[in-house]
Amino acid sequence: GFGLWNLIGYWKLVLGICAAFLLIPSFSHAALLYSQTANQVVALNQTFTVNWLLDTQGQAVNSVDLTLHFTPDTLQAVNAQAGSSGLDLWITPPEFDNAAGTVKMIGGLAGGVTDSKLALFSTTFKGVAAGPAKITLDSSSVVLLADGSGTKMQLSFAQLNFPVVAQAPAELVSSPSH
Repeated sequence: GFGLWNLIGYWKLVLGICAAFLLIPSFSHAALLYSQTANQVVALNQTFTVNWLLDTQGQAVNSVDLTLHFTPDTLQAVNAQAGSSGLDLWITPPEFDNAAGTVKMIGGLAGGVTDSKLALFSTTFKGVAAGPAKITLDSSSVVLLADGSGTKMQLSFAQLNFPVVAQAPAELVSSPSH
């Protein structure tokens, strides 16, 4: 027979399956933080600017909280600014700390945006000592979706390398006679 205990067991099973689906984290596509100034050789005392862009992978986002790490023994930040950013609300405008080797910013925009080249901010670095230099993304960095709940979106980033050399590589000289 189909007794009361079987009915209770059935509903426990149904409720357990529903609860499992609610507790499974939903992952959207990963946003991509990138720069068009990637992996170049830098001469000692040379400055270069990195423009930071975000590809939202078709998702509407409204908030970005980033911490980048750079190698302070070979690179020093000389400027960090919002400039022509696509973000218009700043909780923490772009700022750097050369002792810690960090660049941080927290910003957003009302309503959200979907963009493959959303300009976030720019940083200017200077090569201060010969050696390997890199920029990495802190794992605490996050992008929030404009979904009414502030759902965290996975954020991916490929480490940038900027080897600092004692002098600029010699340019190849050419002329019609040589």
